[in-house]
Amino acid sequence: MGARRNSHKAEQLASDLGLHLDSKAKGTYLLLAKLDRSRQLCVGKLGIYPFPSGWYAYAGSAMGSGGLSARLARHLRAEKRMHWHIDYLLAAAELRASWHIVATARLECAWAGALMGLVNAQIIVRRFGASDCRCHAHLIYLGDGPRYQEISEVLASASRDQGIADALRLLTCTRY
Repeated sequence: MGARRNSHKAEQLASDLGLHLDSKAKGTYLLLAKLDRSRQLCVGKLGIYPFPSGWYAYAGSAMGSGGLSARLARHLRAEKRMHWHIDYLLAAAELRASWHIVATARLECAWAGALMGLVNAQIIVRRFGASDCRCHAHLIYLGDGPRYQEISEVLASASRDQGIADALRLLTCTRY
């Protein structure tokens, strides 16, 4: 019963924030966060790293029973148990936007790789968010920040390359 109650709360939070998703919808998401000042952050078992001020993009997937709605709502909550690498950054940074696409294909590796093509993109912490794949990282530092439309185009292109034909239409961006 507890898991069902928590799922309902997550769905309500997601709905309140304009994320109108089927509660079972699975897919890939991207979080865009801004760190106002440089900081040293502990990232769980990865250790302590310097994070310069600026914009960060994190690519993840939500293929579990809660789907995208529950995962995005969790990332938006201020109080939560630190579980994923991104939780440590979000405790210090402000979440400004998210993109998501409903698809059974896991696109986070393709999205992270595609974002590396943006001007000033770099990896600050190797293996951040990529402990279950061979990627260098799923967290990309974007410096002073890209344009939202540019991110949408990069994600749509990477999704099309992975077989999602109508990716730009299926991709949703929500600003917070």
